[in-house]
Amino acid sequence: ANTIAKPARGLVVEILDEKNTVIVSTQTNAQGGYSASVPASTLVKVRVKTQMQSKSSPIWDVKVTDNTNNYAVYAIEGDLRDSGRSNSIRNLHAAEKLTYYHGVDDRSASPFNIIDIAYTLFSRMASEANINNFPSLEYRWSEKNRAVSGNESLGEIGGAGYFVPDTRVIYLSGNSSTSMHDFDSHVIAHETGHYITYALFRGSNGMGTGPHNEWSINDIRISFNEGIATAYAGILLSDPQWREVAIVNGQPISTYNGNNLSCGTCFPNKGAYTEGNTYYLVYSYYDKTKNQFAKPLDNFFKLFSDKGFMASAVFPSIYLFAAQVEKLNPTQFVDFQPLLNQQNIFGRGALGEGETFAADIPFMLPHYPLIQPGQAPVQVCTTSYYYDTAANYSAFGLHRTLLLKINASGNYSVKVTKSGGDADSVVPHLAVFQASQYKFWLYSNVTNGVDLSSWGGLPPYFNAGEYTLDIEGNTNTNFAGQKIKSCFDVSVAAL
Repeated sequence: ANTIAKPARGLVVEILDEKNTVIVSTQTNAQGGYSASVPASTLVKVRVKTQMQSKSSPIWDVKVTDNTNNYAVYAIEGDLRDSGRSNSIRNLHAAEKLTYYHGVDDRSASPFNIIDIAYTLFSRMASEANINNFPSLEYRWSEKNRAVSGNESLGEIGGAGYFVPDTRVIYLSGNSSTSMHDFDSHVIAHETGHYITYALFRGSNGMGTGPHNEWSINDIRISFNEGIATAYAGILLSDPQWREVAIVNGQPISTYNGNNLSCGTCFPNKGAYTEGNTYYLVYSYYDKTKNQFAKPLDNFFKLFSDKGFMASAVFPSIYLFAAQVEKLNPTQFVDFQPLLNQQNIFGRGALGEGETFAADIPFMLPHYPLIQPGQAPVQVCTTSYYYDTAANYSAFGLHRTLLLKINASGNYSVKVTKSGGDADSVVPHLAVFQASQYKFWLYSNVTNGVDLSSWGGLPPYFNAGEYTLDIEGNTNTNFAGQKIKSCFDVSVAAL
């Protein structure tokens, strides 16, 4: 009942001859208009592709492809007609028609709507935040795509997601009887928010996400990573109300209205451990301060492009975000800090130092115990307290992080040894990061522990600086839902 026609903005337009050869290419403008000069009295047709390309500021290359059809870029075409000897106008329209088993569907508009969301987000960032260089991005959508994992050429994509950050690919569902996201602006913008995080700024590498929602208790990295993507969606769409199509009895006949991003009382679980708290806090900060800056979006994104965020030794989290607000906009932090405290976030600085709220697991604090070469082992403990579902690898408690300070460059070993807890046998992982980027990674290579004393047959070399150690405890699915605790002694020594 609310169908509207919208302009196809910033898209590649090709003029083809009767041999299907492109004779000229241009782009649509912000009103969906285009112009091209072609030979007179020649048979030509117009093709519009779901692709945004620009080699001058702003630079971008974005496309929507069909993963069930050899990753072809979607397009609509007109008929071959004589160009004549005077100017003429040729309009194209991508339609949308869902008939539910009673006829032939026309889903032409779906990929065009997806790329139009990208145009909305990117053009705002370019014009209002002076961000003008966007690495390439591909959306993979098909009406066959559904939330079943398997062969993506058959549409088995496992649901909407930005699964492998380095590939810069977003998957979106389109099956009209199970799950479809082609007109879910917030879902599309959320997944694009992950691209913004990883391609333009800095993401949290190093752990799988697994199942998550607004109120689940997750590692502070995942809570921020997911929450910031939702905050970006609300901010760049200028719409804090999350909406998406709900499939009822095999038909998309209703809309699910999720939590409003500006609602601070919608989540029963507090602290830095839920993505709901993260997107509420980030969105609220922007919304409450946007009238205090001449260029509010530019000021907002500088929190992330600043060296303090990009080069921090610890992972991005709501603590690092708050530290950036305090550093760059101290006047606004005076009003932001009470919002943090209302959500039981009391720690300060990038490390969340002084935090007292631990979501019922007091031994998980502090978030970043300090460790230095030559000092006595530091004990940290992990737990399956919130590991309630197999593959929920982002559950709070499965990982412990430490801040490692190396004063002099050289070869060092890192040892992790089980030193207590309820689990008889544990297979831990050790990952070493610098500014969220992998340096070393080891699966348990000694009984109940890890010994990083060689890497590729050579002793591991550390430059002077700060690193983050990530200890992952037992993710044995037999422990899912059980409050199993495992403790480890961690030590670092010069070689």
